[in-house]
Order: sequence, then structure tokens, then C-alpha cells
Amino acid sequence: MDYAIIGAYLIAVLWIGFYFSKGENTSENYLLGGRNMPFLAIGISCMMSLLSSKSLVMVPGEIYNNGLTLFILTPLVLLPLSIPCYLLFTKFYFKLGSYTPYEYLEYRYDSTVRVVVAVSAFYGRVLYVGMVLYATSKIFEGAYGWPAWVTIALVGVFGVIYTVMGGMKAVVWTDVLQFFVLFGGFAVIVWVLCRSIDGGPLEAVLCTFREGHGLPQFSDPSFYSLSPYVRLLFFLMLWNAVIEPLTSACSDQINIQRLLSTRNWREGFKSQITSTVLGIASVLIM
Repeated sequence: MDYAIIGAYLIAVLWIGFYFSKGENTSENYLLGGRNMPFLAIGISCMMSLLSSKSLVMVPGEIYNNGLTLFILTPLVLLPLSIPCYLLFTKFYFKLGSYTPYEYLEYRYDSTVRVVVAVSAFYGRVLYVGMVLYATSKIFEGAYGWPAWVTIALVGVFGVIYTVMGGMKAVVWTDVLQFFVLFGGFAVIVWVLCRSIDGGPLEAVLCTFREGHGLPQFSDPSFYSLSPYVRLLFFLMLWNAVIEPLTSACSDQINIQRLLSTRNWREGFKSQITSTVLGIASVLIM
């Protein structure tokens, strides 16, 4: 049954890629979905681009071992900051009519600046994808005993095929499919776990704080220092929470290209709000 579900899922994403491969005869259609994608699908896709197997492994693992501290500031800062950052940066890219944020660097400076920044961003994204694929391989190694290279090859090859075939439309609609699969799984898991706990979800949260897995670092004076020898630092986490929506709106090609696939900046703005709210919800669920 497990293998049948995996096989059906892989066939589904390939079919989506094949379906949207028809009519991809312009760069705008291929890279930006014809600039006519629905805002809700784009919002889900933006959120799913950041929710990966790395998140599924790292977020619950970090909270189980060290508490909620690492993730508590981001939800508090993300929504208030994502709105002005979008209006300042992403809205500008709509007016520019660009495909990527790097185009502006060539208009403003020259092609050398554009290439240096684009290559640097590509390198960083390759490192990120490498972590995601490795985390995926560890999950399947534990669940099915697959060697790491099998999972990495399988996920990587299928991902490349449907993306190359269908362009942005295939990427967005496979993200929507993944959203329903993952959040359906989340709902079932949380429901089963809460049913298994005396006192339900409220007791689950209260027990977390009683056992020291809540926010223990906030009562530790070293948490507010600037020492490089302390694992978590308040001011470094606050800086990261501020920088994340800023870089997402001004220089993250993964996010910006999706938003530019909507009809106009207002539709893109609704996509950004959808993505931010769903992103906060996913972290809380995990």
C-alpha cells in the first residue's frame, strides 16, 4: 500500500508537468505562468517552497530537544514586516515588468553585478536543495531502508522532469497538490496524538512547558548576551526574524518569481498574505 501511494503520487506530478507542457511557447508563459496565475495557488506555492523535508525533520526535532525558542520570534515579526517589505520591493518589480530581481541590478549597475549576485544566490540555493534531499533520504532510510542515493536520485529526477516540462504552472500546481497531501497528513497526525493524550491538546501544550520544552532560554541571562559560545542568542534571532521577510521580498528569486506570476501587484499582495499566514500555521502545527 505504501509503495502504491508513492507510485500514484509520482505519476500525478509527472502528469501535471506533462499537462502544462502544452502551450508553453513564450518565456512569459514558461517562467511566469503567463502572469495570470490565481493568487491562492501562488500563495500556497510560496509557502510550500519553504516547507520541505528539512522542516519536517528539523522543526519538531529542535523543539523536542531544546524547546520553542528558535521559532517563537519569526511568527511575531514575520506578518507585520512582510507587508511593508512587499509594498517597498516586490511591488516595484511588478512595475518594472521583470522576470527576476537580478534584472534590476543590471539596469541600475551593470551585467557584472547582476551575474555575481545571481550566481551567489544560485550557489546558496544549491546548498539548500542539497540539505533538503539529504533530509529526505534519511527519512526513507529510516522508514524503508533505502540507501541515501536512491531517494536523492528519485526525488531529484522526478522534480527536474516535471519542472522542465511544465514550467511555472507545473511547479505551482504540484505545490498545491503537495499542500493538501502534507496538511492532510498533519491533520491526521495531530488528531491521533491529541486523542492519545489525557487532557487533549491543552494538556499537550501545558505538559510541554512543565517539562522544560517551552521557552527555557528566555530566563537564562546568557541568552541576551553576544557570546559566540551560546547556542541561541536573542538579538541574533531577532535580527534573523527581521532579515527574513526583507530578503524574501527584495532578493529571493524563489518567492519573487512566483509572486510575479499573478496578474498584478494587488493579486501578488494577497498571495504574500496567504503565504505568510500559512507559513506561521505550518510552524505551529509542526
